[in-house]
Amino acid sequence: MSAPLRHPILGAQQLDLSEFVECCGYQLRHMKMGLISWQNAIDGCQFLAEHGGFLEAFGQDACQRELSRVFAPSIAAEIEPEPAEPRAYRTPQATVDAFFYVMRNETPARLKAWLADHPRDAGHLYKLWKSHAVT
Repeated sequence: MSAPLRHPILGAQQLDLSEFVECCGYQLRHMKMGLISWQNAIDGCQFLAEHGGFLEAFGQDACQRELSRVFAPSIAAEIEPEPAEPRAYRTPQATVDAFFYVMRNETPARLKAWLADHPRDAGHLYKLWKSHAVT
């Protein structure tokens, strides 16, 4: 009774695609209850599509589309991580190094233009400049 099915299920011509969707729903519930894995649930649906005559009657694309409609919401909920709290912006060290390079080697007009290109960093760079100017 655990031998693999080697022939199509009889009477598959009378099946409706909604019955395939219903069976996939059962596989999804079994997976959510922890009785079977994701892979076994989806493989079971694919096996039903192949050997139940659904592929012949409706085609692979239709079966895959219905399969994904059943499983996609659960898969998305599993995969999507919870949004992390945004971290406060921190001026990159390369920007700090570039600031001191421009400050030492370029004209005041060029420094002003460079700072205009880095508005998020200007406050932090000003504090660094003050701390270096004092020491």
